[in-house]
Amino acid sequence: MMISKKSILYLSAILIFIIYLFSADYIFNVLIKTDQEARLAQISLLPETQNIIFAIDEARPVKLEWKDAFFISGWVFKKGVKERNRDVYLVLKGKNNTLIFDIEKDLLFRGDVTKALKLGGDINAHGFELTVATYFLKEDSYKIGFVIDDSTGKYYHNSNQALVKNNGTWSVPGTAGSSQKQFISEKKLIPVKASNNLVQHYIDSLDVADETITVSGWGYLDGLHADHTNHYIIFLKKGDDLVIFDTEGRNRADVTFNFKDSGLNLDSSGFFARIPAGKLQKGIYQIGLYLVKGEKQGLVFSDKYLDVKDGSTVRVITKVEYEKL
Repeated sequence: MMISKKSILYLSAILIFIIYLFSADYIFNVLIKTDQEARLAQISLLPETQNIIFAIDEARPVKLEWKDAFFISGWVFKKGVKERNRDVYLVLKGKNNTLIFDIEKDLLFRGDVTKALKLGGDINAHGFELTVATYFLKEDSYKIGFVIDDSTGKYYHNSNQALVKNNGTWSVPGTAGSSQKQFISEKKLIPVKASNNLVQHYIDSLDVADETITVSGWGYLDGLHADHTNHYIIFLKKGDDLVIFDTEGRNRADVTFNFKDSGLNLDSSGFFARIPAGKLQKGIYQIGLYLVKGEKQGLVFSDKYLDVKDGSTVRVITKVEYEKL
């Protein structure tokens, strides 16, 4: 029986459509890239070294045009860093496979890290950020690591911090953006006792956006492990009025690592506060940190300041501006 040309064309069209249906997912998620997504890297992993220090500041789901993706930002450096140029790769190590992504933005300025960790020198490009298409993430949990490749060699370190999938949502527990329900700080009416312990601390960021104040950093009572420590953000208004807010804990294994000579576990030293600006009255404020652990407490004020006009007009100001107002 002869098959007409028209029938052949019709069958061919059906076959092409079926092939398209089965391959569209691969075409649009693997073959076609967006400009913003990180590319998979084909590099070999060397045995782990223990000289890479990193922290993830923010991790949250995002949309890259038609793709589901995940944004990660933070800082990473090699201990004793002196090199200005480097290539950095994110390593996601699952039980069955390992994914390595090239980090294009791997030299972002992070002078705050240099200052907080007392690194010395003039190398400040410790920051990074990247966006990973979640199509490649086939397992429910990946341990996070980094490779640094510079003029002195290639270094690799993996950690116990993980990218995990819960109820269909990816997150890095203990980082800003990881909770489906955003943490909102509450005003606390607690007595602020006289300090009987020194406070070691650093405020990584103080930002104002969408009528919300966010504060993040780390702090611990000198000589004490950070576990079971309550962290409170203090707003000292000119005129000696104190306004106190609670915070959400953040895992800061990097602080433990950097102060390892102390022998202290400081993983629980991190904190994060999200404060609606409307909860503060008009005034000029200095930002402080109040820590309480059992019978020990300490209060310290930072070099961070706010000028609050009303709930919708808040700005971060310098010490010079603070002293003039």
